[in-house]
Amino acid sequence: MSDDLNIPVTVSVKRIVIQEYQHVFEKQLEDVVKTIKKFDGFLSIDIIRPISTDTLEYDVILKFDSFESLYKWRDSQERKNWNTLAEESTAFGPEINVVKGFENWFIIPHKQEQIPMWKMDFITWLAIYPLICGLILLLRPVLAVTPMLVDNLILTIILIPLLSRIVMPRMIRLFAKWLKK
Repeated sequence: MSDDLNIPVTVSVKRIVIQEYQHVFEKQLEDVVKTIKKFDGFLSIDIIRPISTDTLEYDVILKFDSFESLYKWRDSQERKNWNTLAEESTAFGPEINVVKGFENWFIIPHKQEQIPMWKMDFITWLAIYPLICGLILLLRPVLAVTPMLVDNLILTIILIPLLSRIVMPRMIRLFAKWLKK
């Protein structure tokens, strides 16, 4: 299997719901959340609900640990059943966008153009630098007696989950307005 299939992937699904069917769609969405959480490789789901009642636009952002996991969900009978039900409640959609790797940190709903790479680099550096400095200070007693390769192993084992699950999602929310400019 290609290494490209084993990187994290994010899928953004946009639908515009028919006003009379909003309560039905919400119930279907609740059911799909319960179902998808049971799938291997599923990481998270974020639902951005409509801002106004004029246009009932829903953005559902799904994150998987790999394309393989995404394909299992995509090809599952559960997803096909939900998609059929959702089509009855929607006026438009689904509009589906797929992003792979670390770029998925930078998905901002309702943002059509690509975020400049330099902004992604800056936000990532801004997150990583203080984390590394803090971890080195915190782990100095352990790192002082271990070889450099072991130091790096320890730091990255702690850094990567902190960065991907806690720090980057908060950084993106914090800098969302700037990223949209």
